[in-house]
Amino acid sequence: MKKLLFLLAVLSILLISSCKAIKEKDVVGTYNAAFLRARDTLIVNRNHTYVYHDQNMVHKGSWELKGNTLSFNNFQFSPTGDINTWVTDVRLQDNDVRIMYAEDDGCYYKKIKKSTLQTVAVK
Repeated sequence: MKKLLFLLAVLSILLISSCKAIKEKDVVGTYNAAFLRARDTLIVNRNHTYVYHDQNMVHKGSWELKGNTLSFNNFQFSPTGDINTWVTDVRLQDNDVRIMYAEDDGCYYKKIKKSTLQTVAVK
């Protein structure tokens, strides 16, 4: 029994130490939707602004990271939808940074490149 408890304690420590915390520098970059036929692009800038665009609109706002939770202020998924705050999780999986859209369905925004500029603007 003592060996089993020791083994469980060691495994727990290994699992906890292998979890990588999300940092702001991990989040900054350009993302494409990785679900259905979506063509959405999300650009997350170092200065805590973002630009979101799809086939019908472009809008901008600010973002904030707390732990693995990412909040996008002034967010709107569709031209007729409400503007509010989109709160979602960020995951590191298979060396990919993913901003989750519908986690239960496996839908997310996948980071396609890191931002090398202070800000990226879309006109």
